[in-house]
Amino acid sequence: MSERYPGSPLAARLGLKPGMRVWFHDMPPSIREAIAPDRSDVEELCCASDGLQAAYLFAPTAHHLDRELGALRPLIASNGFIWVSHPTGGGTQCGAEQLTSTAAMHGLVEQDRCAIGSDWTGVKLVPHNQATPA
Repeated sequence: MSERYPGSPLAARLGLKPGMRVWFHDMPPSIREAIAPDRSDVEELCCASDGLQAAYLFAPTAHHLDRELGALRPLIASNGFIWVSHPTGGGTQCGAEQLTSTAAMHGLVEQDRCAIGSDWTGVKLVPHNQATPA
């Protein structure tokens, strides 16, 4: 994804638009600074709630990911999405394969990927019924 939008702000590359209701969870300060929710004009929610248009969570472990996706899935709007970042590189407890497998158990499918700095890889998840056929 980042190759298609060279030089674009991270919020734009993630599909965050002004006025969008967004919830961020466990976001490292450097990523928060790069997204700049206050300058992106998104409505940052203090907690996830029904009708959520976008969520962004960081999943260092498979157990954490499973718990968070289970809680988020019923709250996401029908046209909403969830970005999940996992640590880049091998040997992590929650890699891309584990992420997509866990997402599928919650009715979510991968739609896109994006490098988030040098330490994280982002995977965009959408409800299964929203995914475009290949």
